[in-house]
Amino acid sequence: MSPYTYCANNPILYIDPDGMEFVGKNKEKDEERARASQQASRNQANSYTQQADDIVNSNETLTDEQQAQVNNLNAMATLLNDHAAHLQVMIDTKEVQYAYKEVGEGRDGGATYVKDGVVVMQYRKGDVPGQVHEENHGYQYKTKELTINETTGRTESSSKDLYDEASSYQVEYSMSGSKRQNAFSSNVNPAIKSVQDITAGNLYNSTNRKFRRVYRTERRHYKRSLKK
Repeated sequence: MSPYTYCANNPILYIDPDGMEFVGKNKEKDEERARASQQASRNQANSYTQQADDIVNSNETLTDEQQAQVNNLNAMATLLNDHAAHLQVMIDTKEVQYAYKEVGEGRDGGATYVKDGVVVMQYRKGDVPGQVHEENHGYQYKTKELTINETTGRTESSSKDLYDEASSYQVEYSMSGSKRQNAFSSNVNPAIKSVQDITAGNLYNSTNRKFRRVYRTERRHYKRSLKK
């Protein structure tokens, strides 16, 4: 069962294998999908950079609100350019085998798991922000930030932490439109006003009980880390 079942497999909206050495019958299609995601990330990053430049060039002096907007736009541009670079690492590597799995609406949504030695990044059809979220988890597997049990296919409990989730939500947020971004903030934690506010701490302090339940293991690990 997907951990996002409670929110129609879209926690950012409702909250309620690598660059990839692709394998299997969909190898060529998956490689194309990775490169398309890479280009989409770069295009969105360029759009954010242009928006930030327009604000700066249109105002002799920036208000605090405008400066915050510029900072947020530039931060999202950096995140998406980094994501594009990470996808290239995943495309070039021979160390890990990856595959995409696209599921229809009403099916289990976002998940990254291992099946038959292949890291599968699963997302709902048409959900580009959800796709980049799982791609980020795929990259975390490559860098060993995230450990997936090769036998069970599931993320090792000991490696689950809110820092990994915050990182993936930052990328997802950056690929989302303003409506989805606002929904994430209001449903997860109203303290999240920009991408820089998507931190492990703010996820831990989420006021949404269902969100807290889904990430109960990650929240326990985060609480323990504060005591060290």
